[in-house]
Amino acid sequence: MSGPAEYADGTTRPVRYVAVADDGGTVTTYVWACDEDDAASWIVRADAGTAARNDSRWMTRLRRAKAAGLAPWRL
Repeated sequence: MSGPAEYADGTTRPVRYVAVADDGGTVTTYVWACDEDDAASWIVRADAGTAARNDSRWMTRLRRAKAAGLAPWRL
């Protein structure tokens, strides 16, 4: 059984990342990507709270970008 298209969730190569803040300006998540390994994922800060840990928008966005054939950093 196959699932949705996904980028690799790990790499040993350098990554590019962006910090994502909530509406109050507090950084809650880091989204990272490595085009060389077709890898991308996100990391939620441990102190970000329940809402950030339960936020599925990055999973959805990454899956849509992969399905559209975009390189990881283009998401």
